[in-house]
Amino acid sequence: PNDVRNNYYLYSKGNVIYTGAGHSAVTGDDEIRLFINAIVAAANVTAVQPEVSFVNTLDPSARTESVHYYMTDQSTWTTGEANTLETNADLNINVKDYNMVSADLDQDALKDQEMVLKFYIEDENGQLPDNSIQNTLPSELRNRKLTDITEKIGSLIPYGKENELLYCSADGKFHNVQNTAYSLTVPGIETYLRKTEEDGTQDYRKSCKVWAQVSSTVYLYGEPKTSTVWASIDLKQRQLFDLD
Repeated sequence: PNDVRNNYYLYSKGNVIYTGAGHSAVTGDDEIRLFINAIVAAANVTAVQPEVSFVNTLDPSARTESVHYYMTDQSTWTTGEANTLETNADLNINVKDYNMVSADLDQDALKDQEMVLKFYIEDENGQLPDNSIQNTLPSELRNRKLTDITEKIGSLIPYGKENELLYCSADGKFHNVQNTAYSLTVPGIETYLRKTEEDGTQDYRKSCKVWAQVSSTVYLYGEPKTSTVWASIDLKQRQLFDLD
């Protein structure tokens, strides 16, 4: 008893949902509704990870960008100099979360669903990631020093709503992030780009990545499920040429 071989029309076990719809022509409205509900339940039985990527313009359909170039007027620097032509770094990200509907369709659970966004930058004066994010990190980040720059960024400009800024909360996070693109500014970028070699000479780093961390919490059958993903963009130097 209690299995498909014994004339059960609809049942579920974990992430498997069985329906007997289609053994004959489906003509009744009630059977159509039941079949659609089974499809919705199957689609939401497991939470999928959100997606985040850096893009080249403030547009959800913009091209993904892995490198952002900054310009300097000379290849090295000395104490007190400011060689980058732009004081700040202007970047864009695109965020997607396909967990739009709770599996149990409970409105209270839907209200509690949320995406949270934080930003970090690789920094030789930063700190190794703490235990609170260690299990979410990409392998390349686990031994790199990071500085949390979320509060310094301060606000995000959403696509199509340039006058409705999303501000960093008191806990140092961007809450209520939506499925759209955002523009952001990293202030004082030169601070993170500089490095001191072992022989004491001062130079610009060959690679300095800005990281976006998105955590999405959804409710499936009354239980919260949180997924965290990371995306990066590499800040690389370009130098102005001396003209003869």
